[in-house]
Amino acid sequence: MQQQPESGADRAARLLGVQRSLWWDRVRRTHLEIKNQNYDQSCCAVCNGTDQPQVHHIVPFHFCHLVYRGDLELDERNLMTLCEVLEHNHHELLGHLGDWEIYNKAGREGIMGAFKGKPVSDLTADQIQLAEVWTQWMGDRPHRWNNMSAQDRFALRQFLDANLPYIPTDDFSGSQYPYVFDNADDPDKKATTYGEESRWKVYRSQAAKAESDTASQ
Repeated sequence: MQQQPESGADRAARLLGVQRSLWWDRVRRTHLEIKNQNYDQSCCAVCNGTDQPQVHHIVPFHFCHLVYRGDLELDERNLMTLCEVLEHNHHELLGHLGDWEIYNKAGREGIMGAFKGKPVSDLTADQIQLAEVWTQWMGDRPHRWNNMSAQDRFALRQFLDANLPYIPTDDFSGSQYPYVFDNADDPDKKATTYGEESRWKVYRSQAAKAESDTASQ
């Protein structure tokens, strides 16, 4: 069997000692099957294209694991669909600002809203990089993990806890979860999704609710 080429996101994570959850592919496939008028994740959130859709982690999964919030690798709130069509390159360009090791702090709503209503001809990589919002995003890029200060890392963990609160599961519900982030290099804490099968069940519930909520709007 021919081995799939390593993605930019996987390479960025590998260089930092982080691997994807074994349950990620199930989440990825399920996410791309969510489809209704108001919440269609089978196509790119920017251009609505159906060619080469990829599930993007809004805050990359390697950052989530490194601040001990690996649960967010398998969390619907941290996912959106962006395409990798060559002339658009929306996954890398808009999701990661051209650098797989970082991310776009505008988030899901900011990325979607910035180009809403634009014709596809205005959504090529070349045109996007001429937009004023692109200049703003590039001026506020987060650092790569290895260039972050301790304060930057703590601030990221605080941001995740405030905006994407930890969702307990039956087997990871105690006060010891999620792990306290103390900026120490502890691989046992880093490589966790706090229960992969139980986290998959949370994702399925989230996906069903997201589809139901938007269908009724």
